[in-house]
Amino acid sequence: MVIEMEGCFPTVTVSQGQLKGEVRSDYKGGKYYCFLGIPYAKPPIGDLRFKAPVPAEPWSGVRDATKEGDMCYNRDQFLNQNVGSEDCLVLNIFVKKSCQKPKPVMVWIHGGAFTSGTGNTLHCGPDFLMTQHIVLVTINYRLGVLGFLCLEDVSLGVPGNAGLKDQALALKWVRDNIASFEGDANNITIFGESAGSASCHLHVLSPTGKGNFHKAILQSASALDYWVWSRRDTAREVAKHLGYAKCGCKEREILELLTSAPMEALYEAQLKVIDSFVPSIQRPFGAVIEKPNETAFITRPVADIILSGDYNRVPIIFGYNTTEGILSELMYPMKSEKERLEVKTDIPFQVKVEGEKAETLCKKMYNLYFGNGYSIEKELEMHTDSIFLAGIMGALVNHVKTNQHPIFLYRLSYVGGLNFLKNFSGLHNIPGVFHADDLGYIFKTAITPPIDPGGPDEVTVQRIVRMWTNFAKCDRPLPDPNEFGVAWLPVKEGNTNFLDIGSQLVAGVDPDSERMALWKEIFQSCPETKNFM
Repeated sequence: MVIEMEGCFPTVTVSQGQLKGEVRSDYKGGKYYCFLGIPYAKPPIGDLRFKAPVPAEPWSGVRDATKEGDMCYNRDQFLNQNVGSEDCLVLNIFVKKSCQKPKPVMVWIHGGAFTSGTGNTLHCGPDFLMTQHIVLVTINYRLGVLGFLCLEDVSLGVPGNAGLKDQALALKWVRDNIASFEGDANNITIFGESAGSASCHLHVLSPTGKGNFHKAILQSASALDYWVWSRRDTAREVAKHLGYAKCGCKEREILELLTSAPMEALYEAQLKVIDSFVPSIQRPFGAVIEKPNETAFITRPVADIILSGDYNRVPIIFGYNTTEGILSELMYPMKSEKERLEVKTDIPFQVKVEGEKAETLCKKMYNLYFGNGYSIEKELEMHTDSIFLAGIMGALVNHVKTNQHPIFLYRLSYVGGLNFLKNFSGLHNIPGVFHADDLGYIFKTAITPPIDPGGPDEVTVQRIVRMWTNFAKCDRPLPDPNEFGVAWLPVKEGNTNFLDIGSQLVAGVDPDSERMALWKEIFQSCPETKNFM
């Protein structure tokens, strides 16, 4: 555990060489060390495009870690333009300047539907978390076609999940090197939101995660959510949009074409592939169940893994926001009234039901959400359940059956000035806590407004940051119920304890149980999904 000062700059030695960082201040004026743009893998370019990542090579001299590395190529939500490069497999490390050693480690995996996002400070500023005695790591991983291309011929070395394998290599790098940053390699918590949350859940389930982390916080997604899983035939479609007419050609020829294509052309071809967030339609870029191969990340269905108990059994926090389904309104704002009342398309593609059985389920869905007439609130409630919550609750109840470690559940209901997506979208007239609103209370971002000291927004920041870092330190988000005046109890089989994080912290049992009872029936109506919940 050696961070030394050379003049004004902290320096550290890792497995590849020396790094020079800098000292920054958190939002309260406390000091922390900052090391940016650290490569954990070789640039995945040339023949390494689409392949599993390869560990980074050593460098000579002292590497400047005061500047951020490139984002992985995507369209940035803040800048509204294409950004980044393929040379992007880097991570950032922030260390609270304190005498406490070793410190618990928290590794953030960003969201973005596996097609956008970054771990850089524009999106994931550490200023809130750095008020606590922790080490924070944020990572970049390949996105879209670069990270999630899948070919059936495993001999070609592109069996899928390259972006998830990037994350896995980053976690291994952290485990092997974090002691040099005053971090505890035996106390690493992974946490993420949306696709980052689903990724964390997949690391819990993947054999590659063994020994690389010890706790997980899953914000607004699980690996049972339908949108996590992509179809396997996207490569030919991308090749077609690149102008390759021989759609029936061999996969080797497709790989050669996609490998040699300029990044910009490849990305434009990716954008022409329809990517729908309608539950009944499978997405083109995301995780796949791989055929057995030497780099495999996951080769078995998720629900089967959970119920078998054959996974990385660690303490877990699951959670969700009250109006996650706002994404549907943002993506399809011009829907007709008929389309808004159509419930069949909200049945996930994995639930294969037809005929009378499908009609019965649709009637029950319609009565539950629209039995008293249409409202935008009830429509968003349906989308919240179909896109996010049903998968989260299914994963939760199944893990409780097979995981001896504590599992916690929260629901975020606080609406304030830092709600991230609500501020970004400007849809303040729609009630509830949107998908990604929680980010505003964990990270200082490019759109974070000034915070009123001691006001309800700062109180909420301090509560969430404290509970998350408590969990990283000691497996319990509220080890002392006197800290915030409430006991947050773990979930038990048949007793779904949860904490509502609103203006006050309120403990409860069985949140949204009527809605989840219907989703249990929906899942169990199909043999392929009967063990989802």
